[in-house]
Amino acid sequence: MSGYISVSEIQSRQETDREGFLEWNINLPSHVDQERLQIHEGRVKLIGRFAGFGGVTVSEYQGNVTTYDAPAIGGIFNDGTAAAAGTAAATEAKRERSMLQYDGPVLAQNYLWPQATVSINRAEVGSRVATHVRNGHDDQKAWAYELNASLQRGLRSAAKQNIYDKNDPTDVFGSSMTATALIVGSLPPVNTLSIFPLTIATIYWGIQYRVESLINNTSMENPPRFIDRRWSIFPSVSFNPDRYALASLVTTLPLVRHRSK
Repeated sequence: MSGYISVSEIQSRQETDREGFLEWNINLPSHVDQERLQIHEGRVKLIGRFAGFGGVTVSEYQGNVTTYDAPAIGGIFNDGTAAAAGTAAATEAKRERSMLQYDGPVLAQNYLWPQATVSINRAEVGSRVATHVRNGHDDQKAWAYELNASLQRGLRSAAKQNIYDKNDPTDVFGSSMTATALIVGSLPPVNTLSIFPLTIATIYWGIQYRVESLINNTSMENPPRFIDRRWSIFPSVSFNPDRYALASLVTTLPLVRHRSK
């Protein structure tokens, strides 16, 4: 698995390799050293593999910034200072947003590997970096810290959209039958209680794979291989909690860092 790679190297590679897994499309301030700002490419790819992404794009947008409403003055003390009538309220802006893009032919859903895009709110992240700097932190490290947090959250959100949030009732039912069969069947002593859910799960699997084959063969002259399927312990099409758990686990690891000289 590859390790950290500089942002400048990723951008340079994009000019010649349009099919790369990771794209970086953020215009950072000129004083940010993009040779020392690095992304752990191997971890991003691993998250993508678990989450069912065909690629990851990191981009930017100009959104709102967090605003603070000053408390009203409730009175004046004898020394002339004001007494607040309440606490200051903050309207916190989003730091990132995630989206999925499907390209190519219509395939069975478990064969779709969408492009995941994490868009960073450039205005809000820049405002937070400025706050870090005012508090005495290094500007370069502050950018790395905020970008890392946004990328972690953004990829976790995209993974949830792709393989966890859809919750088709049929998928949940099939997964529940499989999980029940595995749990009950593993309890000592081995008994016949798992036969019913296991039978239902097997029928579900068989029907699902047959439908997938029909869809893929109709859509393409050269349909995808069986190995190209987004495999999961659960037989469902859109509900893969095992893959989501693994992807979420990797997002807790550092993804962006500032390399010291």
